[in-house]
Amino acid sequence: MASPGGLGHNRPNFHPDQPWPTVLFRSLRTALAHRDARAPEVKISGDNLPSSLARQLQTIYLVSGDEPLLVNEAADAIRATARSQGFVERELHVIERGFDWRGLIAGSRSMSLFAQRKIVEIRMANAAPGEQGADAIVELAEQSSPDTLVLIVAAKLDSRTQSSRWVSAVEKRGVLVQVWPIDLPRLPDRKSTRLNSSHPYR
Repeated sequence: MASPGGLGHNRPNFHPDQPWPTVLFRSLRTALAHRDARAPEVKISGDNLPSSLARQLQTIYLVSGDEPLLVNEAADAIRATARSQGFVERELHVIERGFDWRGLIAGSRSMSLFAQRKIVEIRMANAAPGEQGADAIVELAEQSSPDTLVLIVAAKLDSRTQSSRWVSAVEKRGVLVQVWPIDLPRLPDRKSTRLNSSHPYR
């Protein structure tokens, strides 16, 4: 019988011999486990990419910005982390007019001769993949595989593009990395980091 207020439906199941503290502790532990299995950060800045990669490597990334050097460094960091986790093979696709998006989808699903985990990298000169490209990116995001990492590198996204369905699909399943220019006060620290490390994001 439900308790007043309808809370009886949410009352955890318990054995009569089990004390309530034990039942509540187990329920809390289950709730915390579900909380830890939360979705990825969705949208981060380039500065927060190292800590994000240290926590967990996602299956799809979109790196965007109007500073090519910084964008490439962010992409390098993602590839380096992926390689350390067994993503040895890399497929590079440069998007041009008439690009075969269906062929890309088919290739991303095929395993290599040695069944290695692979990176499917998509480079777009602008942030406009077109209808076919948008369909393909949504499909890549929604039908992700633990053996395939999708890395999309694009120019800076305007507000309209950020609300597009293909960007939303990436944010839902992976991470959007927005790379911003370095502020002048941070430039000396940045140069020091580059001198002390072969890769600033490692």
